[in-house]
Amino acid sequence: MAGIVATIWGLCMFFSADTRIGLSYKSKIVNELKGRSYFESGTFGPILTTSKNFRLSFASPAVTMMSFYHTLNSLWTIMGTLDYTSWSSFDYIKSYNVAQLAETNLNVITPEKFRNVFHFAAAINYAMNDNLKFRFGLGYDQDPVKRHYRSILFPNGRAIAIALGARYIPFKKIMMDIGYLHSFIKKVSINSTLDVTQAHLTGHLNTTADILGMQLVWDV
Repeated sequence: MAGIVATIWGLCMFFSADTRIGLSYKSKIVNELKGRSYFESGTFGPILTTSKNFRLSFASPAVTMMSFYHTLNSLWTIMGTLDYTSWSSFDYIKSYNVAQLAETNLNVITPEKFRNVFHFAAAINYAMNDNLKFRFGLGYDQDPVKRHYRSILFPNGRAIAIALGARYIPFKKIMMDIGYLHSFIKKVSINSTLDVTQAHLTGHLNTTADILGMQLVWDV
């Protein structure tokens, strides 16, 4: 797999010891995946045809992000993020030399036609003491998928996320973090046809996401 990144840059502005704003930009990434494609008969059947020149191409979006951080006092800190994701660059997934039953390989161009969206997030930290800090955050994601192009591969929907976390500092240079996030994703409908098999999919998608993360930080 190969990716091409044109530009990544960031800027942080300090208005005071307690307030700062950051701005960052990442350009789109052109992804090229190469390998082999196999056509099999049934789930565990023999491989009937093979393509050694399979290639998959798609573009990941550019992201522009602005973040805000402000210390209210020794106990409370607030922060927020607004980012704009240029999903319109993810217009097609292009597959070349896909193996099929016939001897001739197949080229498949799947339209995705994503739209540009905003993401909002806000959080607050509470320092109970010098060794223990609690965190709470909210996030909102717009839906980048257009209704007529929605497929089973991308069951996206408008989403609201709630996150809880904590940081514990048992020693001067050792920090332990734990966080949990639950995402409420809007129910969406699907009405699409698969390009290769021409199978038609109709129904609704109910999606949720739960993420639990832990880390140990050693400041050397």
